[in-house]
Amino acid sequence: MGILIAWNGASCDVEWLYRYTQAPGSILTFPPRVKYYMDPYREISRTPGCEIHASKSKLQSHTLSSVYDFLKGEKLSGTHCSLVDAKAQASVV
Repeated sequence: MGILIAWNGASCDVEWLYRYTQAPGSILTFPPRVKYYMDPYREISRTPGCEIHASKSKLQSHTLSSVYDFLKGEKLSGTHCSLVDAKAQASVV
């Protein structure tokens, strides 16, 4: 089973991918093994019990690089490169 993970995905093209693949009569689909979608940004932001939530961690931003820096104790270099972002998201999740 696969999970599509996209940091702040609601504000990017992932939302459109889902709209196109779920539209009535659409011939477009995700691979059959991708059954779920997760947005770590949304989960962190809306879950007060999460250790990374702003109320507990005092993080001023929930950008991928900020959360990565907080958790790993090192700067994330090369942000907005697809491979770097994917690896960082996997590390955070």
